[in-house]
Amino acid sequence: MSAGKKYEAGMRVTFNDATNAVAVSFRGRLITLSGPYPSRETAIRAGEDYCRKQGWIDRSDERAGLSIIKRTR
Repeated sequence: MSAGKKYEAGMRVTFNDATNAVAVSFRGRLITLSGPYPSRETAIRAGEDYCRKQGWIDRSDERAGLSIIKRTR
């Protein structure tokens, strides 16, 4: 968990160093954002962004609303 952030109960964002992907557990769902992401920090932000789009509100994050999830076709 990033400093200053308060995750919901059961919310977890985990970076995989081997694949540069991020696993997100949020409200009973487990998904993988495949990336690859250039850094752990970028991957964690993408995972948090996913959670925001699913309804999580982190009022301590002034970047709320900025999307960094990698889009694919």
